[in-house]
Amino acid sequence: MKELDELLFSLNESLASSNLAIQGYDTVKDSFLIAKDRSSNIKTQGIVFDFSKYERKYQKALSSNDFDSANLAVQEASGAMDVVSNKFAEASGIREDMESSYKIIENLRIPGKVFLDVLRKTDKFFDNGKYEDVIRMSEGNVQDMQEKIEWQETATKSINHAFDALKKGKEAGSKMDISSSFLEQAQNAFEKGDYVNADDLAQESSKESLSSNKSYSEALDQMKEARSAIKGFGNIAAVAKLKDILSSIQENLSDEKFREVKVKSKEVIVESGKLRNAMEAISNFRELINDFGDLADVTSLTEGLQELQELLDNGEFNKVHKRYGLLISQSAELKKSSKPIVEFDFDRNSFVVGQTKKLAINFENKGNASAKDFSFEILDDEWAELKKISKNIERLDPGEKEDMVLYIKFKEAGPDIPFSYNIKFRNALTSANHNFRKEEDLKVHSSIDEIGNIATTSSVPGVQARSIAEYTEWSVPPGSVTGSDASTLLDYLSSHRESYLRYPNNEKILNHLRKVKYDFPLYFEVPEEPKDILNEWGLPDNLRGNVILNDDRQDALSAILEDSPQNNYVILGEPGIGKTVLLFEAFDKFMEKEPTGYLSNDNFSELLHQSLGLRMFYDDLPENQQLCEAIESSDVHGLIVSSREVDWNNLPSGIRDKFIPLVITKFDNQ
Repeated sequence: MKELDELLFSLNESLASSNLAIQGYDTVKDSFLIAKDRSSNIKTQGIVFDFSKYERKYQKALSSNDFDSANLAVQEASGAMDVVSNKFAEASGIREDMESSYKIIENLRIPGKVFLDVLRKTDKFFDNGKYEDVIRMSEGNVQDMQEKIEWQETATKSINHAFDALKKGKEAGSKMDISSSFLEQAQNAFEKGDYVNADDLAQESSKESLSSNKSYSEALDQMKEARSAIKGFGNIAAVAKLKDILSSIQENLSDEKFREVKVKSKEVIVESGKLRNAMEAISNFRELINDFGDLADVTSLTEGLQELQELLDNGEFNKVHKRYGLLISQSAELKKSSKPIVEFDFDRNSFVVGQTKKLAINFENKGNASAKDFSFEILDDEWAELKKISKNIERLDPGEKEDMVLYIKFKEAGPDIPFSYNIKFRNALTSANHNFRKEEDLKVHSSIDEIGNIATTSSVPGVQARSIAEYTEWSVPPGSVTGSDASTLLDYLSSHRESYLRYPNNEKILNHLRKVKYDFPLYFEVPEEPKDILNEWGLPDNLRGNVILNDDRQDALSAILEDSPQNNYVILGEPGIGKTVLLFEAFDKFMEKEPTGYLSNDNFSELLHQSLGLRMFYDDLPENQQLCEAIESSDVHGLIVSSREVDWNNLPSGIRDKFIPLVITKFDNQ
């Protein structure tokens, strides 16, 4: 009977499990069919959407009875359909606006080939489902057409005013040859659709017609200055009032009301300056909000940005500046107060001396900023050993709870076993953006003096691995490079190095670099910022200054740094061992002394870096066959590269013999 009961119990359990699987299958299948029907429906509406990739993901998950992943694929498809439907609607709307504007262009007989070309191109993009491109191009085309329409209206008024002025001059008996010539050129430009030039020529015609009137000339200059002040603002709501004033200035000038022209022109110039400053303030504040990202609650700042935009649209430029100052103070307080407050706990009674136990540490973020980069380490491994961390925490947002799962083994038996450890994490807000303040590490020191009892917990700032060197000027070797491009090349090298070392306070030198054109060919690049080379090599953005080396890596680094630039080095090792990290540390150390670059192509016709005694770097050299061939066939020096050991051994000896190998091994084997 006992065996029969056990069999019945097992059958019941299997039946219950099967019922749950069937229910899970039915539920996710229904959701999938709904999503698939929806994809068919939006297709009939003309919306381009590729449902097949989500269907493949769903079928793959379903074949493994992974109903959670299958349901996630359905949810992703639904979300993607929401996005593409919204973009389709937005693209459809802006295309209608574009069609309307083009009809106006046609009715006004404005040459519109350039606008028609954009219309045709957006038609193709729309048919291919490239709705983002449609929106971007259509918005620009609509704005260009509106500006063209406005300029035609302006040029029409100017030509009419020129006709009137010419007529008055002729009636007064003046010889109007120059005025007539300008007016004829203005009409020709107008017929070709060059309304800006037509307006200028018509203005010159009017000016010549009334050149005997000094007040007219002064008023005309004032009006041009006012027009120039609002040029470039586009069709934003805030500039509409200024355009109305400018139109009245044109009428006053035609009526020779020169005092009114002067007063109104000054008003336009003053108000346009206020508008420009207000727009810059709003742009700066929008960028400041973007710096927060989703790592802190910026609801109040977003509401403030909307208020600034409304004040701008209403033309209340002075109020924009006053409100902007208050919002900047508010954002500064938010920056200062945005910190994660992470509390944690775990079941200390679950430890058993002499056995490896699974431990789940329960974390909760009670602060107002996100935390990231969680880590756990044993401070004294004499009594306890961290075997592995099977589940870590990438990010913990305010109010969130999550577990870190790890395995710990106690080495000794006895009633009193000291167990000290560190839990570290970072303020994700300050780590994500250097505009806020220096990256902030938080470290929690804790200990268990006796199993079952935990000591008090406290947070203290973390410790940097090494300090970052201050910028010092580079001493250029005299006579090292010559030729017409010598000074430009040296400026390129020294300016890029200065920008790299002054980061993140390198805005001034970056502005210089963006204004200078370096059009000479180079086979290497010198990064403007540390993140440029870190991204190039796939390393974390916060690595600089946080590299900690053991003895054999420190010896390898010293060998590279202290040797002559006549030698080439290769850092060898297994995948994932830290070759690229060591390569970056060497790169960063050299940059502290002199401009240092990384190879970007194989054009070694002029080895400029050798003339200057500089080093050039490359990560994973065997991956670039052309570069390997160029190195083998040239007498190049000062190279520092990395490679997997097995890949390096497969290279021709003609390359390998040019390098001094430095082999690094796993930390566990030291």
